[in-house]
Amino acid sequence: MTTPTLSQQKAIEARGNVLVVAGAGTGKTSTLAQRCLALLEQGCSIENILMVTFTEAAAAEMRARIRDALLKRANAPDSSGQHTRFREQLALLETARISTLHSFCLQLVREHFYELGLDPDLFVLDEQQTRPLVRRLLDRLFEQHYAGTSDRDRAVQQLVRLHGNNSDEPIRNLVLRLHRYSQSLADPEAWLHEQIEYFSQPEPARWIEWLTEGFNEWRALWLPALDSCTGTWAVNLARAALLNVPAHPSCDQIHAALAAIRTADEDKNNWPRGSKKAVRDPLKSFFDETRFLESLAKTNGAPLAEDWGRVRHHMLALLELTREFTRAFAQAKRELGGVDFADLEQCALRVLRNPQGGPSAVARYWQRQIEYIFVDEYQDINAAQDKIIELLSRGMDSKSAAAGNRFLVGDVKQSIYRFRLADPSIFRRYERQWDQGQGGRRLPLTDNFRSRVGILSFVNRLFGSLMRESVGGVAYEPLQPGTKNGSAPGSGDPAPCVELHLIRRDDAQNNGSTDDENGQENSNGNGSDLSETAELADLLVTEREARLVGLRLLELKASGFEVRDRATNQLRPVQWRDMAVLLRSPAPRIEAFAKEFSALGIPVEAGRGGFFHSIEVSDLVCLLHLLDNPMQDIPLLAVLRSPLVGMSPAELAEVRAAVKPDGTNRSFWLAARQYVVLGPREHSAWRKLSEFFTRLDRWRALARHSPVSHCLQTAMAETHYEIQLRAGDRGEQQLANVRRLLDLAREYDPFQRQGLFRFLRFIKAQQDSEPESEPAAVGSDAVRITSIHASKGLEFPIVVLAGMGWRFNTRDLSDAILLDEQYGICPKVTAADGDLRYPSLPHWLARQRQRCELLGEELRLMYVAMTRARDRLILTGTLTRKGDGRWQCASPAPPADRAMLSARCYLDWLNLWLPGVTREEDWKNDTEGESDLLRWNIYSQTDDRLIAPKREEGEITTPEFAGAEETFTEVRRRIQWTYPSVAATTQRAKVSVTELRRSIEEESEPAPFILRQSFALPRSIAAEPGRTAILTAAEIGVAHHRFLQRLALSKAGTIADLQTEAERLQKEGWLDPDAVATLDLEAVRTFWTSDVGRRIASNEGAVRRELQFTAGLSMAQLAELGLLRTAGEPPPARLLDEEIVVIQGVVDLAVMLPDGICLVDFKTDAVTQKDLDTKIRMYAPQLQLYAFALSQIYRKPVTECGLYFLSARRWAPLEVRR
Repeated sequence: MTTPTLSQQKAIEARGNVLVVAGAGTGKTSTLAQRCLALLEQGCSIENILMVTFTEAAAAEMRARIRDALLKRANAPDSSGQHTRFREQLALLETARISTLHSFCLQLVREHFYELGLDPDLFVLDEQQTRPLVRRLLDRLFEQHYAGTSDRDRAVQQLVRLHGNNSDEPIRNLVLRLHRYSQSLADPEAWLHEQIEYFSQPEPARWIEWLTEGFNEWRALWLPALDSCTGTWAVNLARAALLNVPAHPSCDQIHAALAAIRTADEDKNNWPRGSKKAVRDPLKSFFDETRFLESLAKTNGAPLAEDWGRVRHHMLALLELTREFTRAFAQAKRELGGVDFADLEQCALRVLRNPQGGPSAVARYWQRQIEYIFVDEYQDINAAQDKIIELLSRGMDSKSAAAGNRFLVGDVKQSIYRFRLADPSIFRRYERQWDQGQGGRRLPLTDNFRSRVGILSFVNRLFGSLMRESVGGVAYEPLQPGTKNGSAPGSGDPAPCVELHLIRRDDAQNNGSTDDENGQENSNGNGSDLSETAELADLLVTEREARLVGLRLLELKASGFEVRDRATNQLRPVQWRDMAVLLRSPAPRIEAFAKEFSALGIPVEAGRGGFFHSIEVSDLVCLLHLLDNPMQDIPLLAVLRSPLVGMSPAELAEVRAAVKPDGTNRSFWLAARQYVVLGPREHSAWRKLSEFFTRLDRWRALARHSPVSHCLQTAMAETHYEIQLRAGDRGEQQLANVRRLLDLAREYDPFQRQGLFRFLRFIKAQQDSEPESEPAAVGSDAVRITSIHASKGLEFPIVVLAGMGWRFNTRDLSDAILLDEQYGICPKVTAADGDLRYPSLPHWLARQRQRCELLGEELRLMYVAMTRARDRLILTGTLTRKGDGRWQCASPAPPADRAMLSARCYLDWLNLWLPGVTREEDWKNDTEGESDLLRWNIYSQTDDRLIAPKREEGEITTPEFAGAEETFTEVRRRIQWTYPSVAATTQRAKVSVTELRRSIEEESEPAPFILRQSFALPRSIAAEPGRTAILTAAEIGVAHHRFLQRLALSKAGTIADLQTEAERLQKEGWLDPDAVATLDLEAVRTFWTSDVGRRIASNEGAVRRELQFTAGLSMAQLAELGLLRTAGEPPPARLLDEEIVVIQGVVDLAVMLPDGICLVDFKTDAVTQKDLDTKIRMYAPQLQLYAFALSQIYRKPVTECGLYFLSARRWAPLEVRR
């Protein structure tokens, strides 16, 4: 490990409660590891340390660092006499508590399952497993309320009608959001109860308080803007009216001031000629908001009471619905024997907290056990997790910093997980309190060892101006160049280390969302709105920017640009693996970057945003949308450009240009239909469209009466879609994705009557829960394209932050009901006539606050992206404003808060900051320039370099043979080479006992074993006459094994007792009535009243049923037991001895006696006396394997084993091989 800096050393030596504010690249992981080692050297044991990391990968890295350091100390010359101690700590390291918080909680829950009323064999349910369960529970919940007639039922029905636009889908999403948010709190039930109590009040007392608070915040935000626009009477009067309102105004005082502003605005004499456009237009939002607030404050807040009466009953219904779902979901998970990640936190809190809210006896025990607690990435903690850490820590009741034992590391500037309900305000609270010595101490780490001085200078100047507490809640703390061996990395950079490359859109169209006059943001589902005239042009924007990035990376590679090697600290030529392209929202755009890079010959590793965001799956989902409703332009354009149709952007532009949009025909769908009727038939666009519409009409007819999977297969077959995919660079992966989608469709086929729309809704839910972008693979020499989120914690010599002109996604701010940490549930109000919906006061306040929080996180994301760079930072984006895109010189003062909050993309912030750090003489011409901080270039979108070369239709490009330097002899040798261990390839490395036995049967028998099964069941275990459900042989076998597993052995002697046991298990949910009806109770009684059965029952305390085991056997041992597939020839002796196969199995019944083990395997096969011997021979190797494995695991011999065939009532003892 490296020698720590002074600030790192302070953190290493600090004791008590310590908060380390670790900026980007300041060596926090090293500091954590070195502090842990220092404690071990001082006598603390690794057993008494709890180290919590954000991911399992981070935990593994931390464990490896500590292991390496301990090994060095254990093997170093012994001057302190601690060699033995270091070796002891190494031995304890593998079981040390270095993990994620959820892993620790799981251990805690499993140890206290009995207190929590959970299954001792509980398992963790992931989102894929809980999603179908959630859907079924919500279906049942809404169906009950739709069918009900109580007041609550009617309230739910009104909630759906007024706040869901007659659809329960928005309400379902709200219920889930409320549930997930409440589960992230330290006391979910208390929060729900508090919200229910709040909406049960007849008067909106809080709303009156919020009006005053909100007015003061609004006034503080707008006064600086009014100060900069003085010179007109209207603005001067407005400013004076705001300044005259006292600090704690009444509703009447607020109303009077707002009315005065409105009157001043409406008086034309207050706006001199020309001033409205120059002055009022930038202040339009101010005057609109004035009128809104005035409408709420009149008549002493009476409109607030009116709005309250219209929404509170609906919000009560929503909260009660959430409570019902939470309880039903918890019960359903208990019945499954599982918990989700939120349950782990809440169950841990139940164990650690007493009824008064303090630490329980269990928490006190852990406080004694854990001497030191380390937590990394604390800025991304939530309230429940913070409470767990607090209950585990010492010194809770003391305000002394020395009494505590928490070492919390984080950086609010890198808090970017708002969507995961991370609460950075918790870290900020500790920072404020502990900085003042209240319970702890704050220590900053600011020495950056990652980036060159030029990059740090740029980052410090940019974020020192933009980042402030009023926007996002965090003030910027500058990074300092770290030193290694006395020299700063990259000191003396001859040229700027930061580049800015912008593409100017000559059509001046926006490629992002726009605000309407009410401030409501419109979006198309990808976070951007496309005007009709810009739809087709915008398809090329991402491709042009991707090509710009690719060309610049090619230049750097060809020029031999030098980067500093981390291992040697020496300069070397850049490699592809040194470059990374970071995207804010990669899912819709990553394919365009990968395609352009591939066309330029740049190798790429791209995290393509998960299964549903892969382009081939997106093509087919868009096709399904068209089958459901063809008049959807975005799915239509996607399908037309896909291999399903194969139209080029030029052909799509031809269609749009040929049919001009007018008042009655604005959609591309109608334009395309009209083009087929009127367009020139000799053009390729007409031919492709005509053929597509013919097929689409046929596919839509097919979709009305055929399963979804059949429709997809038909479309793919007719368009040769799979063949076209196979010809691509990622053919096999794309085919696998398509087949997976088909599998999903086949799973839905039995529910075909619910319609295609329901399937698309299911797909949408899957998409919403899928990770935004999977981290790209690591290892090959290729450029990585990934999301900013996935890049956190990583670093690259060259970083490209692309897409800085893409709009922020603010769709959630326009929801009918907002959930806010400060204001709670904030609904819009539906007017009495039901036709108008407008924001309530809390909705308006929450929207302002959440926009500020959202933009604060976007600012932090930009910081995270830029601080990944070591040697070169490249920024790219597309300008969407009118004009030449050249910023003008201005005051170097930081931009006002209002200007910061008006930003719609990263480039807006850069445009606010750049005029203050550049001079007129920095510009070389209208398109390029250079300052001491950065170099910039501005390109036209028509620049030939940014347009990929056209390829003639039908032209096939043949890549050069990469192995031309190899001789023919070498190629032939490789082709004819034979793998020496073929036998090992026929044997899986990990296999269950049943799979092993079946593989031998398949190899030795001439026909499939299943074809020779006798399916005639004895009358006693067949379905009863008249029963509607007939169980399969496998289901009957499962029922018998489940019965035998849970049967009380003391009640196995009579049919009556066995019947009572079956009813008990049915009541407890282990068996359903159909399964109980198939039980052969006489066969069960026969076994347990036999000599073997009575002997086993007499040792009931030693009986283990459904005993799972895992054992490693060599192939030689498998061969000896007759369980080795030989693939025709016996494997060499070396392979038999060296190759190990991991075997997993479950023993039906084992009796662990002092002198040995007795094994029993129950068989429910339909067996006659004639083929009984064959069955015994078939199953004997399996039981011999059980005996061998258990004797190895438990270090005692298996003294007796046998098979019991229920259908034949026959016990077959087997001789145990020694």
